[in-house]
Amino acid sequence: MKFVIVPGFTNSGPKHWQSLLENKYSNIIRVVQKNWNSPEREEWISGIEETINKIDGDVFLIGHSCGSIAITQWAEKHNTNKIIGAILVSPADIESVNALDEIKVQRPISYYKLPFESTVVYSENDEHLSVDRAELL
Repeated sequence: MKFVIVPGFTNSGPKHWQSLLENKYSNIIRVVQKNWNSPEREEWISGIEETINKIDGDVFLIGHSCGSIAITQWAEKHNTNKIIGAILVSPADIESVNALDEIKVQRPISYYKLPFESTVVYSENDEHLSVDRAELL
């Protein structure tokens, strides 16, 4: 099985938890987006699809922020048979009036029910995702 890390807006720096996981385990692959500073919906969906297509066998997705949103958008359009599960950490509320202008290009959020097991992880003090919106997701 491979784990696919899907970072959010601006990617994940060297001390970010996703980067620490990637550096520790050999079965982790990072999605590489063409433009980390603009999570343009279709481009980021394509980045996920290209990464998953290169993998033989089962895949577990690990998303963060806009990467979590991109996973849900990807799943709505593509074959998910390889995916055995996902963890979506702090999905960015790109529809919030307080959302950063740079991430609004990823709108709209997909409310499609994922066809694989998934867990949303959030905190009570996230400036990009309220508790109410997290529970809705």
